[in-house]
Amino acid sequence: MEPLFDFYAEHAGCGIGSVSSRLACLRNASVSALARAQDTAQYNCTAPFHLFHPTLDGKLIVDIPTLSILQGNLRDIPIIVGATSNETLSGGDIPTALKAFFPGLTDSDIGEYLEVYPSSDFDSDSQRDQVATGESELICAREIIGTAAAKKSKAWTYRYNQAVPTSGSSTVGHASENWMMFQGTSTGFNGSTVFQPMRPVDKAFAEELIAYWLSFVRAGDPNTYKLARSPTWPSYTTDKKERIVLQEDPNNSTTISGIFSEMEPDLETKRCLFVASKVHQEQD
Repeated sequence: MEPLFDFYAEHAGCGIGSVSSRLACLRNASVSALARAQDTAQYNCTAPFHLFHPTLDGKLIVDIPTLSILQGNLRDIPIIVGATSNETLSGGDIPTALKAFFPGLTDSDIGEYLEVYPSSDFDSDSQRDQVATGESELICAREIIGTAAAKKSKAWTYRYNQAVPTSGSSTVGHASENWMMFQGTSTGFNGSTVFQPMRPVDKAFAEELIAYWLSFVRAGDPNTYKLARSPTWPSYTTDKKERIVLQEDPNNSTTISGIFSEMEPDLETKRCLFVASKVHQEQD
C-alpha cells in the first residue's frame, strides 16, 4: 500500500516530507484535491494496489471482515443490507473473473465453483457468469451480514429490482439504487454529477425509498415512518429469510406501490454458504 500512498499524496499536492507531515498535509487539503488524487490513483497508478482497501491492523480491523461477521463479532445494532438483482463487478468467464478478483482462489476452488453454479441452474451462460461472480463479490453480503445481525438485533434485507431508467438496459446493475436515492443522479469522474429528468413514477418510487431509509435513521426501523402506500418491510430472521423487493409499479402508477416481499431462494442460501466457506481464500 505504500506506493499507492506515495502516489496519492503526490497527486494531492502533499508529496514532500515524512509520512506524518504528508498526512498532516492531506488532512488540510481541499476535497477537490483529494477527489482528483483518488480518481487519478484508481486509473493511473501502476503500483500493485491502486485502490484503498481495509488493512488488518490488529486494532481497528482485527481479522478478515467476513470471518469476524461469521464468528458473531459485530455490533448489536439494527441493520439494512441488500443488493441489486444483477450485481457483479466482473466480466468474462467464471474462472478468469474470480481469480482476477480473488487471487487466493486455487484451481481446486474454481472447480468447486463450477460445480456449485452448474449451467443447468441458469437461463444462459451470461446469467451464470453474473451470478457466480456477483454473489462472491457483492450479493452474499446480504445473507452473511443479515443472518449475523439477526442473531443479535434486527435486520432488514432487500433486492433492488429497478433498472436505471436512462440506461437503456433492463439490467439492474451494481449501485442502480443510487440513481433513485439521489433523485436522478449519475456520478462521474472527480465527484462530478449529472442530474437526469425523472418521470412521475420515478419520483414516486424515490419517495418510497427515501422514506424507508430515513425511517431507519430516525427510529432504527424502516417501517416506523414509511409512506402509507408502501408495504411493511418484513424483518429478516434466521428462521424466516424474507426480504423486500424494491421496484416501481409495473403500470407506472404514482399512487400504488410496486414493492413486494419474497423469500430468499433456497439455492441462493446454499450458494452463499459455499461462498462464506471460501473466506480464507477470498480474504474479504
